[in-house]
Amino acid sequence: LSEMLPALGDFSPGYANGNTQFQGVEANIEEIRGQIAEGDLLSFSQTIQSFLGLGGGLTPSGDDFIIGLLLSFNRWETIFQPDNNLSRLNEIIVEAAYKRTTTLSANLIESAALESADERLIQVVDHLATGKYHRDEVIPGLLSWGNSSGVDALVGMITAFLPLDQS
Repeated sequence: LSEMLPALGDFSPGYANGNTQFQGVEANIEEIRGQIAEGDLLSFSQTIQSFLGLGGGLTPSGDDFIIGLLLSFNRWETIFQPDNNLSRLNEIIVEAAYKRTTTLSANLIESAALESADERLIQVVDHLATGKYHRDEVIPGLLSWGNSSGVDALVGMITAFLPLDQS
């Protein structure tokens, strides 16, 4: 999902490399961003579930995306001011994760729903929310979290935070 980063930041017109494994992801991310801007988190639970198990490995890219998204929502709930459906969204996604992806990913998704994650991810989310850390402090840790997991989680975090910048 790292190839999505330029498109999310409006640095390129759409998904660059056309990787067929992830076709439709850009549209799903745009749908999620629109719903976040409206403050209606529960409405896109089905779209989030479409990311479960997407990609390969012990923690597929789609799962890492969800981890970044849920960690952002739950750790900084006051910023997102959800429509009181965040706990229900967490329940839906966690339940689906245990049915549709690896146990390791489901555990990490559940942790993110509980505002918990690897310290490297927490630092990035806190940086995005508050600027607490300098990006030179958080990027190396993010890049060292799994093969591509850190960057895939970042796509989820940016998906969460960008609509806030545009409102």
